[in-house]
Amino acid sequence: MRKPEITEEISDVITVEGIEITRAQAESEFLIDDKGDEIAEKIASNLYFTRYYRGNYSRSTEDNCEIVEKLFSNVMPAEINQNRQEAINVLAQGGSCTEWFYHEEAYPAASNFIREFYDHCEEQEWTPGINDEDEAIEELASLIQEAADDKDDSQPLDLLCSSDRAEIGFIFMPNRKGLYQSEWCIENHRNYSDWENVSITPAFLEILARLGLTLTGYRKHSGNKNEQYEPGYRPAKRRTVPLVTYDELREMVENSCSNYFHIGIYAQVPVEGLLNLNFEKPIVLDKYSICSFSESGTFHEITKKAPLVIRPEDGVWYAFGKSGPSEWCGLVNSYFHSNIKN
Repeated sequence: MRKPEITEEISDVITVEGIEITRAQAESEFLIDDKGDEIAEKIASNLYFTRYYRGNYSRSTEDNCEIVEKLFSNVMPAEINQNRQEAINVLAQGGSCTEWFYHEEAYPAASNFIREFYDHCEEQEWTPGINDEDEAIEELASLIQEAADDKDDSQPLDLLCSSDRAEIGFIFMPNRKGLYQSEWCIENHRNYSDWENVSITPAFLEILARLGLTLTGYRKHSGNKNEQYEPGYRPAKRRTVPLVTYDELREMVENSCSNYFHIGIYAQVPVEGLLNLNFEKPIVLDKYSICSFSESGTFHEITKKAPLVIRPEDGVWYAFGKSGPSEWCGLVNSYFHSNIKN
């Protein structure tokens, strides 16, 4: 019986890292165009890649301040919800491993493949059709990166853990478009913060109502007889259960160290929990601090270890930026940790 003849199509095949390449393909200048995706998928399947990899460390409040600033760049609840993806994008920029993977994994793997391909061609006495070896490596490395991206299911929020927290504030003021936070500060008739001489402005009336206090009660406690700036002004409906006593409000006013300051809420909350909130619905802190603070860096707080429900109409959310109370006052951060949810 005559031995069957081995055809060129069967014999003229090399195998590079599990990929079969014919002589015609090897000697074509379009090897990467024709076989690149197949090669890249094979190589990527043997490489570990997760785009968003959390290292063994906790992010500081300073690390997370840009996320909060982006989230609260608009103050209306619906706009904050719309800001969420942009805030997540800020998080993603600081933790993506894509560039590292390209240089440390994809490019070396592509280089090894092309060099092994050349070695096989030399053994077979073939003439590789690739004109520029470096260009082929770069092109294949990019395809490997794309293949790894396609099979990766990690998300930016994977970068976070429960210990990654952010400083947030909530200012008691009307929640209406076009109002500026800087215009809703407590002011004083003195050139310092004096309990007996707080200016009776709409801002102060709003704060009293949201704290569950009254102007009559304040005047009785302080002896303040200053005229009301806008006699006909009606603040929001008063909170039924006061958040502070008049003595505690006095403490915050007298320790504000500023003649213009806000009264609001302060807490350090998990970033992941913050990014998962719906700001058009009530939000619950399991504990919080009532505080006076100013943009010039003053801060005084009274901690309340009880849950608080913050309604969208109670005020506006505030981002302290890179420098907040934690830095201003050298706070023991764990003391101000609070969980947050809808």
